[in-house]
Amino acid sequence: MQKYKCKYLTTFINNKNIKMYQKFISVEVRHQDLKKRAWLVIESVNSYKDKRVYLTNIDCSTKEGCVLALKSYRLRWRVEEFFRFIKA
Repeated sequence: MQKYKCKYLTTFINNKNIKMYQKFISVEVRHQDLKKRAWLVIESVNSYKDKRVYLTNIDCSTKEGCVLALKSYRLRWRVEEFFRFIKA
């Protein structure tokens, strides 16, 4: 993976009321099989070693678009954890 300097810095409060620092950048990706524009969002939360990469069709050309995509993935992860808890 190519190294990118983080373009944006934001903070958010996690579900344990801890302030988290988040750095991220978005890169538009193109592929012949993709009919819509796609964005790769590279995120680092509270640590430079822990990086997460998301592929989304939400327009991430602005900071607000990136924040929306990251919030959506965070919410989706909570839903997945809830279903895993219910199945156990």
